[in-house]
Amino acid sequence: MRYSWCSVLLIMSLVILSTALVFAQSGKITGSVKDASSGEAIIGANVVIEGTTLGGAADVNGVYYILNVPPGSYNVIASAVGYARSTVRNVRVGSDQIVQLDFSLRTEAIGLQEVVVEAQQRVIDQSQTSAKSRVTSEEFRSLPLREIYDLIQTSPSVYKGFVRGGKQFETKTLIDGIDVTDQFYASAADNGPGANTPYLTYNAIIRHSSAQKSALMDLTAGSVEEASVLTGGVGADYSSATAGIVSYSLREGRGVLSGGAKFRMSSGGLKHHGPGVYNDAAKYLAEKSTLAASTDANNRAKADRYTWTEGKYSYGEKPTMEGEISFGGSVAENMGLYFTAGLNESYGRLPNEFDRRINSTIKFNYSPVPEIRFNVLGILEDQGRLFGWKNSSFSEDFRFFLEGVPRQDGMNIVGQLKMTHVLSPQTFYEVQASIVSKEERLGYVDGNNDGVIGLNEDGDFLTFADTSQSNRYMANASNSQFTKFFSPSPRNESGSETVITNAGGLRWKIARPGIFYSDDIATKMTFKGDITSQVTVNHQLRAGFQAVFHDYDRELRAAYIGGQFSAYKNYVEELWNVKPKEYSLYAQDKMEYAGLIINVGARLDALDLAAADFANYFGPFEDIKDAAGGSVRVPVRGEDLDMRFFFSPRLGVSHPISDRAAMYFSFSRQTQSQPFSRLFTNYGDFGNPSLPVVVHTGQDPIKSTNYDLGLQWSFAEGYGLDVNAYYRDIENYGATSFTVTPRAPWRLYIITTTFGYADSRGVEFTLRKNLSPVLGDFLSVGGRFSYAYSYIKQAVGAGGNPSSFSTVGGDSAKYGGQLPFSDIGLYNTIEQNVQGGSSSLTGGYDRPHRITYTLMMRFPYEIMVSSVGRFESGFFYRRTLGDPRARELAEGPWNKQVDLRVEKMFDLGPARVTVFLDMLNAFDTKNILAFDASNVGQQNWERNGNPTGGDGVTTATRPVTQDGSLIYDIPREVYFGLSVNF
Repeated sequence: MRYSWCSVLLIMSLVILSTALVFAQSGKITGSVKDASSGEAIIGANVVIEGTTLGGAADVNGVYYILNVPPGSYNVIASAVGYARSTVRNVRVGSDQIVQLDFSLRTEAIGLQEVVVEAQQRVIDQSQTSAKSRVTSEEFRSLPLREIYDLIQTSPSVYKGFVRGGKQFETKTLIDGIDVTDQFYASAADNGPGANTPYLTYNAIIRHSSAQKSALMDLTAGSVEEASVLTGGVGADYSSATAGIVSYSLREGRGVLSGGAKFRMSSGGLKHHGPGVYNDAAKYLAEKSTLAASTDANNRAKADRYTWTEGKYSYGEKPTMEGEISFGGSVAENMGLYFTAGLNESYGRLPNEFDRRINSTIKFNYSPVPEIRFNVLGILEDQGRLFGWKNSSFSEDFRFFLEGVPRQDGMNIVGQLKMTHVLSPQTFYEVQASIVSKEERLGYVDGNNDGVIGLNEDGDFLTFADTSQSNRYMANASNSQFTKFFSPSPRNESGSETVITNAGGLRWKIARPGIFYSDDIATKMTFKGDITSQVTVNHQLRAGFQAVFHDYDRELRAAYIGGQFSAYKNYVEELWNVKPKEYSLYAQDKMEYAGLIINVGARLDALDLAAADFANYFGPFEDIKDAAGGSVRVPVRGEDLDMRFFFSPRLGVSHPISDRAAMYFSFSRQTQSQPFSRLFTNYGDFGNPSLPVVVHTGQDPIKSTNYDLGLQWSFAEGYGLDVNAYYRDIENYGATSFTVTPRAPWRLYIITTTFGYADSRGVEFTLRKNLSPVLGDFLSVGGRFSYAYSYIKQAVGAGGNPSSFSTVGGDSAKYGGQLPFSDIGLYNTIEQNVQGGSSSLTGGYDRPHRITYTLMMRFPYEIMVSSVGRFESGFFYRRTLGDPRARELAEGPWNKQVDLRVEKMFDLGPARVTVFLDMLNAFDTKNILAFDASNVGQQNWERNGNPTGGDGVTTATRPVTQDGSLIYDIPREVYFGLSVNF
């Protein structure tokens, strides 16, 4: 499936005609309406939310409730015949929150026409039944952030996208309830345990930026009303997520039309700590001189391929720029609109890096009659696919020949339409459909068609879809035809590599990458319906269904080490399409008794991968002839796997201790599929012909059992304390592999599958203070302070576990052509902390001590100072010096980062102009995230604490690891900004 402009327009039209999966995004307002003099219930009193069609009426006990309230701040009005109207302003409603709001109305005889009061902002949520961190739009707009996801990192449960021990892909991201999680998550197949695409490394494929979080796209700060991090037992109407859920609620168009614009720019190009990329240039140039002076003509010809010169590649010169605009409000009495658009352009920290993204969001709501409401949401993020630019990245192996690094473009689209029909004040139902689509392309561009790939050429990618194109650009054998840009082998070609090696022990490329092109398209359509009813004052029931239809389409062609798979085609080719499906039924009852809240539910999920494993693991592929008569190696698969069913019970309890304190407890059992990249990569091909690495498609999903126990206490006006302890048991946490020798004449291959478990537990403390005066009119202070102590123990193999199987050894007959995957659960293991070291993507997230804070200080003359701070103990790693039998792990140094913002607002009548200065990592702390884990690099790290590889004299250094992870976190960065609101 390939995008054309017609298909783009079709998908965008579905933004209007289809919708999203909206989970428990809404809140509830409830309370009583009584006579201020007598205290008696006012039967039939009306309570409505100003500017909306939402409202309720008091029953015989004076109790009212308003269901399905979107997150936001509202004015709530109570009225009754013979009584003065009462308005409470700025009532804050969060997602999944029950807000208690009581009214005492005075009779009109007293002479009052209306009573208006300001809502008291409570710092604890007594309706909370599980661990949750909530971030408001005010914090997003006021704090110094590189992107809105940075504020999510201040939750005590989160470290750089890892939530309570779960991997990045175990956290789901919702936008207005739409699941925008990258369920394919290609990086899971590229890096770490279970990696099954080794030829991507040799072809300089770097996905570090997209792999740092599980969401398909970023949002502009102006579009977000609220964000929540859910880490405990969530309601049954939430899909299973074995680590946690990050949920964004977007702003709605309400009230008078308003808008704003914001621009921010760095003071210069972005830098990095550690050695400069070209610190080792002298060795490169010396080797070039030696070759040029050689009497051997081949050496002199090779010297001509050393084309790097100082300043050839842009390096930290151009500033990063961000801009966004927004406007919205009520365009009619029953219609609202909110629109945002943003641009982010960065030239990165390393040579040749460039990333540009355009993001636009439109949210529309319409009520043709008070009982029916339509919500439409559309999000488009262009990474160059629509408007024709290419993003680029840096690769350590290609530092002297960055023309050899593939470039990237892509596009993400989200569409939503939801209909809510209120049948009565107690009952409503919703029907919904959604589409989420992602395309990512990587490859090379020859815009001038001269046969040579230059830096930043414009045009479309070379696809190598026919042999004539590959023959034009690629040599027919290694170390030959050096006039052609590509080699049939991306590695081990002496004529295109240095003799000296980098810190990882590999030779730098000076020319001739292998061919590479990929076009991955993932489309997900979701349909959902549910009904919610407040059947009594004490019981709110909800039941529903959900169906998700995935469509993954891959087109990939890549060179591999060794080349010469056949005289017909010298590259790996993946062409496949799979259509997994998910189905769910759920029901829950939220019970309320005198402040006690019990949320009990269950969910039944079904997963149909619509795919098959190998029919015989000892004869997993065959060589066939394609339509052109060429030899092609293809897998031999059996029947499709059976549909699998998973039961997920959910329980959450909130028990009041007083009007200022409550305890909560939650339990859930969650099941989530492995990233689809670990199930389907190489699905239509047998992978790299040299020692191919393939996947077990039917591997077990990730399962977690979660317990939470917490206490909330508002110990003083405006102050709140939240303490919770959690325990999480995770099954199928890691990965392992079997080495299989099939029947002759084929040689061995490697197959990866799930393995082991993890035990994650911890205690979290959060102190909150509402923004309020502490020194009269001179200073108001608000913010959060959190501390978390945790550990993550995972199972690692203890040795002696069978992992090699051979036809010659009789294993094919013994296992009937299958492999003993079920025996992995019986393997000898030991528990060990999750280690860091060579990558911040796949390890280093077990940080026992984590401290975070947010701080806002408001001064006279509209001056505000704000700050965000993060402090974490170091990652664990295994020492190689000393006794190799020792199990105790060493620990890296603490990471410490403080970000600051100073802003001044000017009131210019209808407009408010704010100028601000952001300083990220204000104290310029050198925070080590990883270290070079090569033999020399590891010893250098253990002896003297240098994480960058060698000594820079006899052995090379580098600022990044093999997968693109920066060894150090960011240095100090200064940004200047301006915002206008009207």
